[in-house]
Amino acid sequence: MFIFFSKAKKRIFFFKIVHFFPKNDFGAQVSLEYLLLLAAFFAAFALVLPIVSYSTSQFLASSDVLLAKRISVDLAEKVSLLQFLGDDSQFEGEYFPAKEIVLYSAGSKVLVAASGKEFVVDTNFVQIIPKASFVRQFKIIVLKRSNIVQVVVQES
Repeated sequence: MFIFFSKAKKRIFFFKIVHFFPKNDFGAQVSLEYLLLLAAFFAAFALVLPIVSYSTSQFLASSDVLLAKRISVDLAEKVSLLQFLGDDSQFEGEYFPAKEIVLYSAGSKVLVAASGKEFVVDTNFVQIIPKASFVRQFKIIVLKRSNIVQVVVQES
């Protein structure tokens, strides 16, 4: 049994009881704190997401530019080599763009474009390649028939 001598001791005793037997109001406070942490996380995520999206887009675009350059170099080498080989010789190459590669011909030139950059290959023979955009795997076949080197583009 407790004996109280003054009001001050009663207040201290009451404080100690409340301290040792808290009400359930603290659960709501903890829940609110977790909600605030979650809101801060989503705010930080919202700030970082556009940066990640932009850098990924730029990476894919630069990947396609490098692929377009590689296609033009490969095409020039194959056309040059086929001029010295016999009829019915051919080379095939399969390519996988990350976003988009555009291929078309203008006279004897084959143009390979990606992300606004064009690479030109002179084949010395008139080519008929309609303007085509490739977003998936495609195949380029370079063949020689009747002493003429032809470039054929097919979607795989």
